[in-house]
Amino acid sequence: MIFLSDIDVDSINTEFTPFSFSYGFDLSNLTESIKKVGLINPPILRMQKNEFIIVIGYKRILALKKLKLEKTKGFILSEDESPLECLLMSFYDNLSVRKLNEVEKAIFLSKLSSYIKSEEIVERYLPLIDLPKRKNIYEMYIWIESLSEKAKKLIASEAVSIKTIRLMYEKEIPLEEIDIYIDLMGKLSFSFNEQIQLVEYTNDICRKENIKLKGLLKKEEIKEIIKNPSLGKKDKAKRLMDILKKMNFPNLYLAEKTFKKMVDSCNLPDGVEIRVPFYFESGYRMEISFKNGKELRGKLKRLVENKELGKIKDPWKGE
Repeated sequence: MIFLSDIDVDSINTEFTPFSFSYGFDLSNLTESIKKVGLINPPILRMQKNEFIIVIGYKRILALKKLKLEKTKGFILSEDESPLECLLMSFYDNLSVRKLNEVEKAIFLSKLSSYIKSEEIVERYLPLIDLPKRKNIYEMYIWIESLSEKAKKLIASEAVSIKTIRLMYEKEIPLEEIDIYIDLMGKLSFSFNEQIQLVEYTNDICRKENIKLKGLLKKEEIKEIIKNPSLGKKDKAKRLMDILKKMNFPNLYLAEKTFKKMVDSCNLPDGVEIRVPFYFESGYRMEISFKNGKELRGKLKRLVENKELGKIKDPWKGE
């Protein structure tokens, strides 16, 4: 049973939100909309201990309070609606209008786990939020809910990729070290591939040298990069990855530098690149960018006539 009523905004609890899982959102557009045209869709609430608990409309209520509005229309659920029914009502309402971010998925699954067995959640609800029906995926998202607020904010905003978080989970990295990674990823600008490599490289180095992540990052050459005021976030990330690669794969690092010198000596035309596969595991690849056939023919002619190209070889081979 549900009925529409006038409600004091101050009587709505926004601290205790057992049915809400919105996270990492911006209220500015919603606030501006309510300011101009009012609240079009009233929230759905449930009375509990002389106050209203939000079932649907958490962000709308926050916007009303931000605007310091005193009254609102709201639908009141009867008290015989179970907590699980309220949670699912909120879930399907959100699902009908948007995709949940990764942290919202974690919060929802964590709350749902209080009412439903994990086997049913995996089978029935994971596909609804675009997750594979696997127990380890479910367990990882329950774990995500336990991460720090800073970590969750970067995950929700997609500044840190879910693949990177999954790697940390699978490697069983301690929470205190995850916070160090998150802090570093917030300060520097890593691509998603670099985020994964950062975790893999540092984890391998720490294991080989029997040190903690904090100790590794205190090494002087690494500290100098992170604190260098003349470098931008991307440059810092690139240089840090270069050092970590050198520490983790010294022979590979030397081979790549040697190969790069060989390629540089060829003075390739603009828009022509020679790419090296990781670990030099397969043949090299040349990429040519061109605007039209005439430009392509010109570049190919220059390449055919370039005698230095004949000197390119695996960097560890002699004459």
